[in-house]
Amino acid sequence: MKKYTLLTLLLVVTCISVLYWQYDYTPFYPVKHVGEEYVVDNIEKQSHPFNENLIKVLDYYNVDFKLCNGVVHVKNQLYANKALMYNYTRKAKDEMWFNDHHFAYYKQN
Repeated sequence: MKKYTLLTLLLVVTCISVLYWQYDYTPFYPVKHVGEEYVVDNIEKQSHPFNENLIKVLDYYNVDFKLCNGVVHVKNQLYANKALMYNYTRKAKDEMWFNDHHFAYYKQN
């Protein structure tokens, strides 16, 4: 009996942990495409212009995000899709995409 109770408790804790991870937020770091892999480009705090552009891109695609201390955060489950994060990174740096969608573009260094 104790064995089944312990296993049930372990299963419940595991499920709660997975759900928490999926819906928790993580900082958005730019992603680049190298060879056949998507890798995080820079884990430094991003510039204000990049964050402003990224916010517009995320808003355009109705992506849920939070802004904490000047850093954009997206859900862990979403950030795990590096190909999509690469797409958002590229668009946040693409002045032509902003012009095509009639958004103000903040020049980056």
